[in-house]
Amino acid sequence: MKLRYIFLPIACLIWGCGHYLDKLSSSTLTIPATLADCEALLNDYTRMNANYPSDGEASADDYLLPVAGWEALTVIERSIHTWQADAYPDFRQWLNPYQVIYNANLVLETLGKLPPDTEETDRHDAAKGAALFFRAYAYYGLAQLFAPAYRLDGDNGLPSLPLRLGPDLDAPAPQVSVETLYRQILDDLTSASLLLPPTRMLPTLPTVSASHAMLARVLLTMGRYPEAAVSATEALAGHDGLLDFTVIDPSADPPFHRFNAEVIFHSTIQYNGQLSPYAAVVPPGLFAEYTENDLRGNLYFTTGWDGSVVFRGNYDGVFGSTLFNGLTTAELYLIRAECRIRAGETDAALEDMHTLLARRITGYTTPVGLDRDGALGLVLRERRKELVFRGLRWPDLRRLNQHPVTAVTLERILGDDRHTLPPGDPRYTLLPPLEVIQTSPYLKITR
Repeated sequence: MKLRYIFLPIACLIWGCGHYLDKLSSSTLTIPATLADCEALLNDYTRMNANYPSDGEASADDYLLPVAGWEALTVIERSIHTWQADAYPDFRQWLNPYQVIYNANLVLETLGKLPPDTEETDRHDAAKGAALFFRAYAYYGLAQLFAPAYRLDGDNGLPSLPLRLGPDLDAPAPQVSVETLYRQILDDLTSASLLLPPTRMLPTLPTVSASHAMLARVLLTMGRYPEAAVSATEALAGHDGLLDFTVIDPSADPPFHRFNAEVIFHSTIQYNGQLSPYAAVVPPGLFAEYTENDLRGNLYFTTGWDGSVVFRGNYDGVFGSTLFNGLTTAELYLIRAECRIRAGETDAALEDMHTLLARRITGYTTPVGLDRDGALGLVLRERRKELVFRGLRWPDLRRLNQHPVTAVTLERILGDDRHTLPPGDPRYTLLPPLEVIQTSPYLKITR
């Protein structure tokens, strides 16, 4: 069976559109009927692993734009870059994840009608687990842009996103609370962890370790630090490889290859003109954080055409703005270290940091005499340096801005114009794309 994918207006994916489906011919709309069909849907790299939302990274502070780069942007990109109150993201920032969710729901429904033969139980479980993982992964990506930040004080009753748990496009998709959305994400990932296999040939499909790694990321975002540490430990038990930067040739182009030993799950964000290394400049203050013996300085960055510092340390193995945003062991060590410090386990956290940084910094020695706040500052600085241009800075800002000690005000200076984004500003929740607002009259805007 040759599968054809369904590209529907997003209103269909949220509120239903039977009249639209009536117009689709059988050659355009093909529904999977077998386990192999489901696996084919899940194996579609372009649909399931690429083009996750990039406007969070574009809104964050790991880069700056010269005026010439700013002028080359589209109107939408300019408004996102300067945090305009009426900035409407590109339609695909919303559409692409919902297409992942649709495919995942379609697989789950199909598998529910296909009780596995004894010989196919493992394949059936792996496909179901992958569908649950992808659904959670896509909803998490959407939530970091279009849902209010998860409140560490526990007040998470604001509306978030339309939650669709089945492929019936005529069924209602209620706009659930932030708490309900995150609970669904956690439930999907927990269920996936019981179904997925321990290994795959390539990290484009999730494993048990990937489900635990994603749980650690989500739980960190929620401020559930003890549980995040447990999930990180469980993920590392199945996949703990770390690249040794001391043996990587800085003259190699690119220095990092796709599917390297650190990658637990591979995905990339949507192309975004303002993140292109031909436009985006690394802020001098951030680059200065990489000391002379920090090997990441030469491996992550290079000199642009105009002499500025630009990013090249993309784990997707290309020089461009389709940036890697997947799950790695390095992220897990940083998650566990932060969570251990918050639990008062500073020595154990510093051991995690030594495991990571001894492979990043020539002659690294563990600092002595650090108190809890000093150790936390170390971890958060290294987190930003290690995970730069990974699509994680925006979720980190939304979380850390809720702690007065780690809150920051973002600033863009373009010629004589100065734009700022204070901690907790409503603009940390992006508006849905204009097309969604125009076709979804019941969608509540939460800012």
